[in-house]
Amino acid sequence: MKTTIALLSLVVATCSFAGSENALTASSAPPPDLVHAGAKPIRSFLGGYPVLTRSIRNGHTSIDLDSIRSYGNPTPEIFQGQIYWSVPVTYTRRTHLNGYHVVDARALVKDDQVIHWLYSAKDPTRSSVPVN
Repeated sequence: MKTTIALLSLVVATCSFAGSENALTASSAPPPDLVHAGAKPIRSFLGGYPVLTRSIRNGHTSIDLDSIRSYGNPTPEIFQGQIYWSVPVTYTRRTHLNGYHVVDARALVKDDQVIHWLYSAKDPTRSSVPVN
């Protein structure tokens, strides 16, 4: 009986949190400017974005899929007078001194295609590779 009550309360709690996210209301329509950016990129069940994976595999950037640490949520961004969906990507890049840099990049997506890759470096992080 306790298991049934716990399971039922879990289902109710999960549905109440997910309901507002999945509900289709008039307020969930994108603002008119976002229509020009196309559909918002959708994250796959594996955690990445298929549109970004396709761009990386086609060689549009120097980022390697294995070096990606995390993806952020898409947000609207205006770049050079055009509106895009900006998807943040954090990845590691090997330096010439056997160290690693943690780098932030943004993929600017429009109509299910990556149009631009923008990069910005953070402070270098200490590597686990010993220095001779």
